[in-house]
Amino acid sequence: MLKPVQLLFDFVTGRSEPVVRDLVPLAAPEKKAPTLPPFQVIPSPRRRTLGVEVHRDLRVIVRAPLGCPDDLVRRYLNRQRRWITRQLDYFKALPPPRPHPRYVEGEAHLYLGREYQLSLQPERRSQVLIDGERLIVGGIGASDPSVTEAALSRWYLARARLEFVSLLTACHAHPRFARYGCPALRVRNMRTRWGSLCRARGMTLNAVLIQAPRECIEYVIFHELCHLNYHGHGARFYQLLSAVVPEWEARKRQLETTITW
Repeated sequence: MLKPVQLLFDFVTGRSEPVVRDLVPLAAPEKKAPTLPPFQVIPSPRRRTLGVEVHRDLRVIVRAPLGCPDDLVRRYLNRQRRWITRQLDYFKALPPPRPHPRYVEGEAHLYLGREYQLSLQPERRSQVLIDGERLIVGGIGASDPSVTEAALSRWYLARARLEFVSLLTACHAHPRFARYGCPALRVRNMRTRWGSLCRARGMTLNAVLIQAPRECIEYVIFHELCHLNYHGHGARFYQLLSAVVPEWEARKRQLETTITW
């Protein structure tokens, strides 16, 4: 890098030409340390590398090996600062999160991207079903929000297992994944991820995805299937994802504006 040469001119009264006072290059000004957003470090004895997550609620979480020095964490975050800033700006531009459900009569609940009005019917037998525009929860305890929440959680999980198996089979049929066996599928409630993939254990999908449109669920499945080829999220990974789902960015944004947990 070329160093700047500082020329200091002194204009003496009555003279028309400047006098060069100093031709010695001055030292470059010290760079300020980059400003990092607030972050939380979660150490784990099972981790061997550092990782950073930016969440919908603007939390920045660092996953670190147990005993990892603070200065190493900060150096790592400084290298990831541009990506972190882009993610924070992206989430800030999204609509505000939906309010936490209260599980009361008439409340809107999502299933496969559509809104249904919650209908509590204690006089009916204990079940959850869709009837037209209504999501009916029956059973003697249906008027109790905690009972309704538990019933809906079980129903969502059961529906997710059925839908996700069908969607995974269809997505895996794409010719780009022909040389890999279809991964085993697990569905469970997760707090921070849409999905994950481990070649030994298979694919795990978040049950909350059952509330999103099918094309959004397909995006998550294709994303995880691409990890059969590439472990990380480098340029080749996104080239493959763009080949199998050209509009993946639009689907990702739709997902994150539909489910705002």
